[in-house]
Amino acid sequence: MKTFEVQAEQWGRFCKRVTELHRGALISIRIEQPDAGHRVVVADEPLRALVLDNQSDACNNILVIETGMPGQKGEQHRIVEPMHIRLKHGPDNRYNEMNILAESGTTVLTLHPGLNAESIGEFASGHLSLRE
Repeated sequence: MKTFEVQAEQWGRFCKRVTELHRGALISIRIEQPDAGHRVVVADEPLRALVLDNQSDACNNILVIETGMPGQKGEQHRIVEPMHIRLKHGPDNRYNEMNILAESGTTVLTLHPGLNAESIGEFASGHLSLRE
């Protein structure tokens, strides 16, 4: 299975691009912790925004995932101090799974529809590393 890793210096731009292209797409969020197993935080909710906040906390980067229907109160999931953002290749030549590794564990975002190769192509030219 092909995996792309988004380089840290590209996270802000990558999050903005995912938000632009996939606002309203269904997203599920699952947290996997080595000692506590995994738990579903959000199941099939529309994506509002994926934002890198590197200014509100002087010591930590925070990745914020906002979900919910327009006009209604949404949910917000915060990942403190992410270390890696990796995209996993899935069916139909799309990247449906985004793994965000942080000190507290791994957050797995599942996107429907997933990111197509063209939408991440701008990051692939030296900014994403291909892993097998």
